Amino acid sequence: MSECHIKTISGSVNTTTAGNAKANFFHSPRGGEGGGSSREVFMDKAATGTQHTLVQRVGNAQFSESIPGTSPSIGGRRITQVFVVTEGEVLKAFVNVRGAYGNLPRSASMFLRVRAGAAYRRLRFKLIDIPESDFDFAEIEGTFDLITTEEALALGVHIPTAYRSFSDPSNIATILDSDTIIREETIARVVLEEKEVSAGDGPVKIIRKRRKRRLLE
Repeated sequence: MSECHIKTISGSVNTTTAGNAKANFFHSPRGGEGGGSSREVFMDKAATGTQHTLVQRVGNAQFSESIPGTSPSIGGRRITQVFVVTEGEVLKAFVNVRGAYGNLPRSASMFLRVRAGAAYRRLRFKLIDIPESDFDFAEIEGTFDLITTEEALALGVHIPTAYRSFSDPSNIATILDSDTIIREETIARVVLEEKEVSAGDGPVKIIRKRRKRRLLE
């Protein structure tokens, strides 16, 4: 099984005038078909816990103040990390932004499946854009496919019903700033499509393969 490098920029930023934001990246174990019971865990925790054979950190995390001159315990901190993730594993990006008074909060999540032949891409998520902040965007880059909530569930990822709407396209649009393809895929993604056909005494389900390019087309 191949392994892929994934780079993340995560953390939090807190302000007194523009609100606060946080961005985190998780490893979402595949516990069983239909949404297993295994819980997601922060990628850095996965690298040191029971899932360390699937997610490994390369080198040390780099920390910086989100607002220069302000303690991370007050203004938040920016964390840059690089991981090696086993092909086929599912990751989740989660971003929550609570703006200043009068602005509606923005929360969304995206599921990614690591694949060696996928396009090398960079997802950038918008946080709080103020002059004094050094942490305006969170990012994840590497070779992975964007997958839907339904596809993640079919792979056995545990997603509580109450949180499934976070990955609706309308919510994703509020936090995703850009999806940049740095290198095109080398092997087209293959997904399984289930189709019912009639076979005499009743419907029979068959599985057919088809090729699919991207989630956000």
